[in-house]
Amino acid sequence: MIDLEWRAENRIWTDSIELVAFQRGEGKRGVVSTEFTIKEIEDGYLIDEPTLRLVGDEAQQIMNELWRVGIRPKDGSGAVAHTEAISAHLADMRTIAFNRLKIDQ
Repeated sequence: MIDLEWRAENRIWTDSIELVAFQRGEGKRGVVSTEFTIKEIEDGYLIDEPTLRLVGDEAQQIMNELWRVGIRPKDGSGAVAHTEAISAHLADMRTIAFNRLKIDQ
């Protein structure tokens, strides 16, 4: 299996996100490059090979890179989980502060 490192760049002048895959190893670094082609298929055709196959680490790298360049889930699920985590943390901090300062809640 080839270990890939993924990077994303938000190119505002082309209104696009660019994904680049690098291969690293033994003092060498390579860029993975391929051309996507659209192949016409008949109705009912069984697609036996995916356009792109990622292992867990690669998918996570892409997700992290997309987040870094500002891409967020449209349904807000990422933001909701983040907000809930912050709320729980603030509740914990209030409890600690109130106990330390001997203030009744």
